[in-house]
Amino acid sequence: MIATKDWHPKKSVHFDKWTKHCIAGTEGAKFHDKLLTGFDVVALKGTDNSDTGYSAFEATNVILTVP
Repeated sequence: MIATKDWHPKKSVHFDKWTKHCIAGTEGAKFHDKLLTGFDVVALKGTDNSDTGYSAFEATNVILTVP
């Protein structure tokens, strides 16, 4: 099972278009407590200060992690 999530640095060009959200390591970047977990892989999207794309499938800076 694979999940994706935004994982933005505090300063990102992404926030030129969108309000700040899903800052890496903050409560706002965590999965909701009621979300089914047990993922095999989590794809973190928007991990550096560049255009991040709208999904992990089109993003240019994705990090795959194993929880």
